[in-house]
Amino acid sequence: MDNDLIWYYLSTTILVATVLYIGISSVKNKLLMYFIISLTIISSMISIQTVKSLLGYPVEKNYHDNSLYLYHVINADNTITVWLIEPTDVRPRAIIIPATEQQKKNAMQAQQKAKDGIPQRLKNPENEGEPIFYDFVIQDPEHLKE
Repeated sequence: MDNDLIWYYLSTTILVATVLYIGISSVKNKLLMYFIISLTIISSMISIQTVKSLLGYPVEKNYHDNSLYLYHVINADNTITVWLIEPTDVRPRAIIIPATEQQKKNAMQAQQKAKDGIPQRLKNPENEGEPIFYDFVIQDPEHLKE
């Protein structure tokens, strides 16, 4: 559990418990009671996931191929936090990938290439493999829009 969000989790739990108590104790219609219980639980789960994704915490998720690599940090818990921009969005996103020795080496190489002015892309792993860093090469620079 994220320590920074402990108060949010606590308030959400209290709110859910209160709504469920009121819904169960005062509703005579069982169908309406099941609907209220389901809606409350689903809403709280969606709310927690939305807050976590909006706050910028790194998430373990699939990302789009051809995401633009920005920067990375190797964490103490044997993971790598990578900041990237997905092709379908303009906002940077922080994701977590496993920190194997090869991934650490690949991330350091990508960081050095990015510093040298060679943009780096990140490709989703195939069959649960490791993410692939590669150079971003413009295929047809003469036909770029100005």
